[in-house]
Amino acid sequence: MQSTHQLGVHRDVPFSDYLRWDAVSKHDLDLIARSPAHFQAAKTAPVETTPAMAFGTAAHTWILEPKKAPMEVAVMPKYDRRTKAGKEAAAEFEAMSFGKTIVTEDDARHLAAMSAAVNSHKIASRLIDDATAIEASVLWQHERTGELARCRPDIIGPDYVVDLKTTFDASKEAFAKTVHKYRYQVQAAFYIDACTSLKALPPESAFIFIAVEKKPPYGVAVYTLTKEDLERGRFQYERDITRYHHCRETGHWFGYADSINYIELPSYARNQIDEITGNE
Repeated sequence: MQSTHQLGVHRDVPFSDYLRWDAVSKHDLDLIARSPAHFQAAKTAPVETTPAMAFGTAAHTWILEPKKAPMEVAVMPKYDRRTKAGKEAAAEFEAMSFGKTIVTEDDARHLAAMSAAVNSHKIASRLIDDATAIEASVLWQHERTGELARCRPDIIGPDYVVDLKTTFDASKEAFAKTVHKYRYQVQAAFYIDACTSLKALPPESAFIFIAVEKKPPYGVAVYTLTKEDLERGRFQYERDITRYHHCRETGHWFGYADSINYIELPSYARNQIDEITGNE
């Protein structure tokens, strides 16, 4: 449905309401980049919450808004689901916890340790403490296409946006691959442009990642993109939102190309083979 909210940064919008705004998101653009047909298919597909998704949601609440954690996160005791009594007890707990994010006791221990690790990191904790808004919903209009767009930054600060990422490897090399895999450079440019267009942030504001590992020692690292890579992300989202706008205008949500195209091995695979064969 069309959003009834005005353009701007809204601090009082439940996530479920935010998802119903008729405005394009970064996640939508990821699907558009694959093909507009995939975006259309996802609109009608039921959304299934996986344990990994629940863990990520709980981590954001536990780390960024710990006072809300008891109201929004439920820790499920261990039930023996092999027995009738265990199944019934688990079902009763789930019913009583309706609307909350449910995690296991083991997950809760990891979440508590991750929160402590972030709080003990001098820069990460300061970025959170200096926040002007946490989990705010942003509605803006893309100037060139006129399309409504939305995003929900984890943190908006005086001159920065922060996104909290849970990961198994927060090292620089590994996280750079994660950024590329999930197109976080697109997210960075999209969120910065959203906030600066609304004057919620000054020009040249930074997009910062807080990466925290899910397992001991719960390593924490803080990263930001180079200006060049931020521009690469901006190029990608501009291309995607242009495609989205074209599809809305024409009503044609096309899939993959209907022709025969060349396909190439990934560059790393080609290099490995060429090293063996001696080709350059």
